[in-house]
Amino acid sequence: MDGVIETWNKSAERLYGYSAEEAVGQRVLTLLARDPAAREAMLANVVAVCEPARADCQDVRKDGGLLEVAVTDSPILDPKGRAIGIARIARDTANKRLLKRNPKEKDMQITKNSVETASGPSDWFTGAVYIDTAAAPSEQSRLSASSVHFTPGARTAWHTHPNGQTIYVTEGSGLCQRQGGPIEVIRPGDRVFFEPGENHWHGAAPNRFMTHMAMVEVDEEGNAATWGEHVTDDEYHAAPA
Repeated sequence: MDGVIETWNKSAERLYGYSAEEAVGQRVLTLLARDPAAREAMLANVVAVCEPARADCQDVRKDGGLLEVAVTDSPILDPKGRAIGIARIARDTANKRLLKRNPKEKDMQITKNSVETASGPSDWFTGAVYIDTAAAPSEQSRLSASSVHFTPGARTAWHTHPNGQTIYVTEGSGLCQRQGGPIEVIRPGDRVFFEPGENHWHGAAPNRFMTHMAMVEVDEEGNAATWGEHVTDDEYHAAPA
């Protein structure tokens, strides 16, 4: 037995890239094995003990790429029990290992942009405000996130959040205030965290648009906020810090 390939099926063509015409008649160790010496020792052992052998190894594809394969070599025996050939089965193990490493891996969840921009409810806001939903609570996550666009002078009403809120300014210039504190000016790149239960408001400056990301975690009942009174003009126009 000189290790010459005598048969070559469609599965082998897909795996290695060689057609049957290219593979049949070639030595398997020369054509496919990355480590011919180790594979030759394996073949010799199969012939000597007349029992199948399995190994994880690397083969080389026609295009030069490496294949991680599980190879099973089984002896082909004559009527007297002597090995007269070897049948080889090779399985690509790279994908199998990835699935084993991540047994609970699911398809990536992508929500295509199909939700229209919403107008901010008048009970929650003064002035024209527009909201684009970025993340909605689900069974796996309590995160609620929105991109909120304030026209000049627009602002939220006083409100609180059961688990606090983070806002991150992405555009324009705005104002924010917690109850009992000064009005603060906020600009792109500024991040503000309001403590759980802290009464506060935020919005655009009088003469500037402002956009921020608003991120909260809803409570066990799915509540994101408790809304209070509107911010009065006197409160809004108090001198900022």
